[in-house]
Amino acid sequence: MTSWRDRIFGSESRLGWWVLPLFIGVGFVGAILAGALTVVYYSQQVAGLRTEIRDTAARLDTAVEEVEEARADAVDEITEQLDAVRDALARGAPIDDAAAVGIVSLRAILAPIPAPEPTTQDQSSPPPPADEGEAQGAVMQDPTEPPGEGEPSPTETSTSEPPPPPPPRPVRTGTGFAVVRDGATTFFVTTFSLVTDPNGPNGVAPDVELTLDGRVIAGEVHSWDTTLDIALIRADAGQPTVSEWRPQAEPVAVGDRLFAVALTDTGATTEIAATVAAVEPRALLTDLLPPAFVLGGPLVDLDGRIVAIVTATYQPFGETPEGQTAVSIAVLCEQLLRCGPEQLGTEQPTEEG
Repeated sequence: MTSWRDRIFGSESRLGWWVLPLFIGVGFVGAILAGALTVVYYSQQVAGLRTEIRDTAARLDTAVEEVEEARADAVDEITEQLDAVRDALARGAPIDDAAAVGIVSLRAILAPIPAPEPTTQDQSSPPPPADEGEAQGAVMQDPTEPPGEGEPSPTETSTSEPPPPPPPRPVRTGTGFAVVRDGATTFFVTTFSLVTDPNGPNGVAPDVELTLDGRVIAGEVHSWDTTLDIALIRADAGQPTVSEWRPQAEPVAVGDRLFAVALTDTGATTEIAATVAAVEPRALLTDLLPPAFVLGGPLVDLDGRIVAIVTATYQPFGETPEGQTAVSIAVLCEQLLRCGPEQLGTEQPTEEG
């Protein structure tokens, strides 16, 4: 019979009852430890997630603030531009009378087109008719006999006919404006495209007429730059106004509002609003699509100061830009006038000898 000791503690051939509670206790303790470790692990994960959520929320708050600041800045900028446009529209165009600020209408009268050389013809007398006698229908007359009464002599007939009138000379029209004044002599700038003439002396138009204050003034082409499409016209125009130039310290920028000003041959002032689309060191591009007579005229800012010259052929932005090119007024100093840096603005330059 098995004793109680063998039953509790076991023997060499069997396990005792103590093993079962031991296993149960060990399993219970293991479960507690595993649960504790699981709780600690997931607590750490939750804490990390909470930290990331707080950081993400902070970044979102910062991003929202930046977006709000950017929106406020954009609204302020748009409001400022709209205010500038409203102010410009309220003030209207800066120049009411183009002639009062030295803007003129120009006519380049080109040289006559050379007549084609006459073709040479055989001047030998025609062969005599095959049959003898007078040709049928011909009126033969002894050259020694005087012409009949009322019949003019061949000499009188040839000298009495007036010579044919010369063909009209080609004319181009455009605009220019005064840039330099020396006593009664004034120099006006315009485009070279207006005054170029392959048949004229030195390749320019022999005659130029300027219309200013209802007066037609004769001028002459003084100097030019074919690449930049600018030319100076010299004329004894009295004392026209030389407008102020916009200083280089105030460069134009994309989006600026400018006006192309011109004077028609009838004396009417034309002003066309334009917006700057692109800027490069020597020129700017606008959305202006002017009529031909505006070419050579000035682009002015809202204060009436000259910014650039509307050109016809200078294309620094490509061969077919979507807009109108204008040469910076400072280029005129670089190429055709003698200027100092302090003169590129309120002080006017002097003409080169």
